[in-house]
Order: sequence, then C-alpha cells, then structure tokens
Amino acid sequence: MSLVVAGCVSLSGLRGDHVADGGADADVADTGTADTSVVPTVDGAVEAAADAAEAAAPVSGHRIFVTSATFDGNLGGASGANARCATAATNAHLTGMFKAILSDPGGDAKDRLTFVDTIYIVATGHQISTVATDATELWGGKLRTPISYDENENAVPLGAVWTGSAADGTLPGSCHCQQWTLATGQSSIGNCSYMQAGVFHSGGWAGSSAATNQEWALANWAAGATSYDCALQARLYCVEQR
Repeated sequence: MSLVVAGCVSLSGLRGDHVADGGADADVADTGTADTSVVPTVDGAVEAAADAAEAAAPVSGHRIFVTSATFDGNLGGASGANARCATAATNAHLTGMFKAILSDPGGDAKDRLTFVDTIYIVATGHQISTVATDATELWGGKLRTPISYDENENAVPLGAVWTGSAADGTLPGSCHCQQWTLATGQSSIGNCSYMQAGVFHSGGWAGSSAATNQEWALANWAAGATSYDCALQARLYCVEQR
C-alpha cells in the first residue's frame, strides 16, 4: 500500500519496523500488516489543494480583473487610475504590478500596456478562463470570455467600466472626462458633451463588463451618445504587467 504524507513523501510497503530503546534497529517479523500507530500527517491538505489550483494559472500570463470599487470620471488622470488598480490588487493580496486599461490624449491603452502571453481572469474557486491569447486578440474586438470578475474572484454585476478606448485600445475621440480629472456631469457644449433631457453632459468612453464583442471597451450608455456621464460611477479594468 502507498500513503502520501506531509512533504509529499510516499511510503510503499509500510511494515511494522521500529527503533528500539537506545537507538538500535530491532528486527521484527514481517506480519504483512502495517503498524497502526503510524498515522499519515494531512495537516494543511485543504489549503495545499487550493494553492495548487491557484498555481495552475499560466505563470507567464497576465491576470486581469475589473475593480470591485466604482469611481466617477475624476480618476486623478491615468496615473491615478493605475494607483487605484494597484490598491485593489494589494488589498486582495495579489502580487505583481497592475495597471488600468485607459486611454487619454497622453497615450493609448495599447501603447501603455505590454503583453507577452495569455490574458486571463480568475473566477470564484480559482477557476481560470482565458480572455485573450495575446495582445493581438485582446485588441481584436472579440474576447473569449467577459472581464466580469473582480480582484477578489467575485462576479460583478453588469455595469460601465472607464476605458477611454475603442476595442483596438486607442482613444477614439475627446471623451475622456478632461483627461480623467472631471467628475461633473453637466457642461457647456464641447468637451465630448451630449444632450439628455435638455441638459448637456460631459462624458467619457466606457465599456461593459458583460460584453465580449467590441462593447467590452466602448458601449452605448445614453440615447444619442456613446459616452458615459463623468459624474456617474464606473469600474476599471486592471491588468498585470511584467
């Protein structure tokens, strides 16, 4: 018989051998039965199994999540958005550097981020799903699975996610809440404003956390406008960088 004990040691053909008083080996007859005083150690088995499941993530890949927290359009600029991603990752005890998928006049998301391997989400119970195999697929307009789990592996409800980006990772126009420093919805004409109920609103480009088509990055959120009101709350996509 084989037993697996702590430290992944396998004991085959366990016999009743033991050490006699004084440290000398005592010969005993092989009765064909195991010494019932020997009990395998299984402490931490459940935790080890969970760790093994989590370790199944592609080690050279990039984890991505949507934040559990929501924010208005004043993210503190692109650097502020990155800081929010870093805080979310740290609070969830995730290692590595995480940055926001966000474009503004200072740069496109696709140029701010580097991908060398698979982009994946981790769902409840350490379940891993591929979002895209590489940058080409990520920015190709169709994801394999929606980015709908947060940093704590919890599913988030359908909602808006600030991106400032089209599905190709570029800034498609001027809808960026004044480079992500504006949290005021009403505005004068301009600054990517749109009319709703007789009032002009400032908007920022936002995607949908439930989408796998191009709307994952840029969705329609208001009648007559694709931008999302800067005064409203939305999440961020955060992706691991190496």
